Amino acid sequence: MHRFFAIAMATGLALSGIAVAQTSAPDDMLRPVPGWMTQSGIVAVSPDRKPVRASQLADREAIRETLTTYTLALDDGNSDLLRSVLTDDATMTVYVGSNIPRAQSVGGDKVVEGFKTLFAMQKDQRRHAASNMIVQNMRGNTAELIAYAIVTRTRRAETLLAGAVVYSAKMVRGRDGVWRFAKLAIAIDAGEAVVAD
Repeated sequence: MHRFFAIAMATGLALSGIAVAQTSAPDDMLRPVPGWMTQSGIVAVSPDRKPVRASQLADREAIRETLTTYTLALDDGNSDLLRSVLTDDATMTVYVGSNIPRAQSVGGDKVVEGFKTLFAMQKDQRRHAASNMIVQNMRGNTAELIAYAIVTRTRRAETLLAGAVVYSAKMVRGRDGVWRFAKLAIAIDAGEAVVAD
């Protein structure tokens, strides 16, 4: 298993809703300070707000739909759907409570390969509810997306909060006109580790 997912599981991350038990964690993972994602530079909301032009509305909605498709792929364990939202050279980096990268993967196929392993291990149903989406810095075929997600997990008829996440992404529109993730940072507010049994 490559480094991205080995680290994700070893540190108890809820990358795709899978986490492993851990006995201890760095202090920054247990108590992130308010605003840690913006203070550390992982998330940057531009204060240079500009009016949204009618000509941008379709692209903005397509970018939001890409995130929704990504979360549905995670929830359903659908590796083909997951691959469809990633560029060939997509990078994914995971942070937990600080600006120290806990895991990273390069290449759309590598990201999917790691998720397939996690999908096979998962024993509960996850639901990623994305919200608070901001599309900014749209220039030609590139844009930035920032969004929240609340992740729940259901097992044995009990639904619990699994995590709170902020996504910060560079989006690219391909030659086929479809928007995909070129760079995705997943910033997770630390929570209690969940045993994947």
